[in-house]
Amino acid sequence: MQQRSAWQIQRAVVFALVMRELKTRLGGRWMGVVWLVGEPLAAMTVMLWLRTDIRDRTERAGYDMVIYTMVSLLPFLMFRNLWTQISRAITSNSALFIYKQVKPLDTAWARTIVELIIKFLVYGIAFMVASRLDYGPVWPRDTLGYLTVILLFTILGFSIGLISCVVVHFVPRLSVLISLTQMPLYLLSGALFRVDNLPPTVVQVLMWNPLLHLTELSRLFFLSGYPIMRGIEFAYPVKFTVVLTFLAVCTYWVNRQELAGRS
Repeated sequence: MQQRSAWQIQRAVVFALVMRELKTRLGGRWMGVVWLVGEPLAAMTVMLWLRTDIRDRTERAGYDMVIYTMVSLLPFLMFRNLWTQISRAITSNSALFIYKQVKPLDTAWARTIVELIIKFLVYGIAFMVASRLDYGPVWPRDTLGYLTVILLFTILGFSIGLISCVVVHFVPRLSVLISLTQMPLYLLSGALFRVDNLPPTVVQVLMWNPLLHLTELSRLFFLSGYPIMRGIEFAYPVKFTVVLTFLAVCTYWVNRQELAGRS
């Protein structure tokens, strides 16, 4: 029998974990698919309803409020869900680490793949519905730029999720704190509204938040003629992502044996 390479083993393990994750979330039924995709769509619909009907606003800066909100909210939700799911990856799959082939990092990869599959389904359905309802535009002004922003959101979610995963493994109670910090990020990252109406001193502090830069850049790359906030730049979130990813990998590597429960 031909011996498999390390890459082939890891690929098989991650694939098996992805299938296990999908089966767990779907519950083995088609209604699971509807819930898995429908739940984030329903949450986004409620937020859009609050911004349009409750506040009686259908436009923002000359753009349809639906599109204006979707292009920044969907990437942010992907970041948030990646952070949440990966932070729980090790504790949820700890029983699998008795098999030497399964590494803690594999569970994080599997959950990342599952989240990307779900969110791209949500993306497709959301923009198809928006197109049918005559909202627009439904295609980015700068497709490459917008995809780059989504990639940065994804890497940030993975990195902070991996760090949180290690921290929660040693201090489980911090999982509550992680959940509590996510809601304020909606407001501090400009995912629901622009923050430039806040006092200048507050805006200066918020500029340290890379998610705010990515949120504004997502609108800039999607909407033609979007008036981007002063101080927003592309280089800062890129540098922040690189540094955070390096720290996440180092944090995992130092603690990998303890995370797997092996000496």
